[in-house]
Amino acid sequence: MLHDIGKISMPDSILHKPEKLTPEERAIMQTHCEKGAKLLEQLRYIEVLQDEEMYRFCREICLYHHERWNGEGYSFGLIRDSIPFWAHITALADVYDALMSKRVYRNALPYQDTINMINAGDCGSFCPDLLTCLKETAPRLKRLYD
Repeated sequence: MLHDIGKISMPDSILHKPEKLTPEERAIMQTHCEKGAKLLEQLRYIEVLQDEEMYRFCREICLYHHERWNGEGYSFGLIRDSIPFWAHITALADVYDALMSKRVYRNALPYQDTINMINAGDCGSFCPDLLTCLKETAPRLKRLYD
């Protein structure tokens, strides 16, 4: 739930823009990962974040959920196993949710288009083991949308 908490620091003009972001706006939007991790540091008083391991998981998910398997993600350009596995999982789930949800700039995509785009690498590269899991669970996911 906290992976995109840094977006609360983003200007509404960027968050709700119906057109494609400019390179400058995209650079601002990409700061939400680091801003989210900094915000979590300030929220350490929340009971769930007082647990050191849970805090580390949440912080790493905030920081790294836009990193991609091939190193072409952001904010740090991490690659493969240098990205925490829970961030890999969140990245895949985040893309799936983003494609399946209506956005200000487009309608929700059909289920099969979403799966095809993810598997084709249209949304970045993901951990091959997770893509295998997605292929195996796709029939069960599809039933949620039938």
